[in-house]
Amino acid sequence: MDSNDRRRIDRGRISVTKYQILILVPAGGGYGGVKMEKKEFVCIGCPLGCNVTVEAEGKEIKSITGNTCPRGADYVTKELTDPRRIVTSLVRVSGGELPVVSVKTAADIPKDKIGDCIKVLKEIELRAPVRIGDVVAENVCGSGVNVIATRHVAAV
Repeated sequence: MDSNDRRRIDRGRISVTKYQILILVPAGGGYGGVKMEKKEFVCIGCPLGCNVTVEAEGKEIKSITGNTCPRGADYVTKELTDPRRIVTSLVRVSGGELPVVSVKTAADIPKDKIGDCIKVLKEIELRAPVRIGDVVAENVCGSGVNVIATRHVAAV
């Protein structure tokens, strides 16, 4: 790796190395007549929030640039191939000091299941008391992920 491939950025006591994955693209912007698509992301893998650019053909990634750490490349690869999100919501509570309790998925679920997950949560009503970490819904929408309470609601 030479000095053109690696740049050092110093921010206070934090030192971050910039990694780039470069693949040469033939003239014409594609392979065998297929056009390359360029997408830009703001990475959420760490607090830096790098502007990452990806060149891809469909779901096949050809190059990733702009990330200052390897997590940026990991983030955009997952985002293009299997986008997932943590879902947060509210669920009704009866007999409690509050009428609702905040909940979240214990891990990220496929992005295309978010709407179905919200529909399932809309139909749930818990009975107080509810404790932090209580499982509200198991294996929500067949994702293998549980929905858990994130707040305590005492009974009245």
